[in-house]
Amino acid sequence: MIKTIIVGNDPGNIGANPTTDIIYVVNSNSSSGTVSMIDGSSNTVVAAIPVGAYPTGIDVNSLTNKIYVANSADGTISVIDGFTNQVVNTVSLPLGTFPGAVGVDTVTNEIYVANSGRRTVSVISGHSTATSVVCNPSTQLVNANSLCTATTTDTSGFGANVPTGAVFFSSTGTGSFNSTSCSLRGTGTTASCSVTYTPTMVGTGHHTIFSAYSGDSTHMSSTGNTIVTVTTSSVGGTEIPINKLALLLPLLPPISMFVTGIVLIHAFKKRPSGRGENSPIESQTTV
Repeated sequence: MIKTIIVGNDPGNIGANPTTDIIYVVNSNSSSGTVSMIDGSSNTVVAAIPVGAYPTGIDVNSLTNKIYVANSADGTISVIDGFTNQVVNTVSLPLGTFPGAVGVDTVTNEIYVANSGRRTVSVISGHSTATSVVCNPSTQLVNANSLCTATTTDTSGFGANVPTGAVFFSSTGTGSFNSTSCSLRGTGTTASCSVTYTPTMVGTGHHTIFSAYSGDSTHMSSTGNTIVTVTTSSVGGTEIPINKLALLLPLLPPISMFVTGIVLIHAFKKRPSGRGENSPIESQTTV
């Protein structure tokens, strides 16, 4: 024996990446499981990566540097990026599967998971994705349109290709989409599609727009989000919510201002005062 390496609770299965000389050990006796990462050149633990509940099986795709961990208690597969040592995706399996052993086919970039609870084997695509969404303009008036574009990229590295399928949209604010989904189109490793979002109420003034890529036969799902700032009025090209407009009036010089059919006149007029000064008179006229 060369050395004894201390890892986490109840270490079980082991996976290794011969390209990076990193060894991964599943610590399974915990509802908050971890994977100990060992540097093969020094035989020392360099990181402990949190995964799911009671992890059991593990395997490594040395071509994409992705590590796949089966979490038996919560029925999920944690996908670890070997470059960042972080979980970049979690794949949920049907209830009661109790996944165990994991095997990776590096030719097809598919992952095979043995499910002891159902006497089945799940086949999972190894093509991870990242989805983002941008709305233009990002600051918009009530009942005006913003074009929201979702972009999905195959981030698997080796063998990456263009994602297909649908992206679904939702909002935390009150508003509507011309369509709640769109179909991706693209080339290479990236595809995109767009919908129109129309806020109908200000609410908090910040509407979070979510885009959820559902995946396809070879790509994993992923999500993204952005914020659309919603206002109710604009003055001089600068958008100002009505409920804040009154706070600005004392700061303005003598002017005439037109706001939503109301003429606000702030003028000086001579009238007697105790100090012989001009006194401001404000009047409001509805037009």
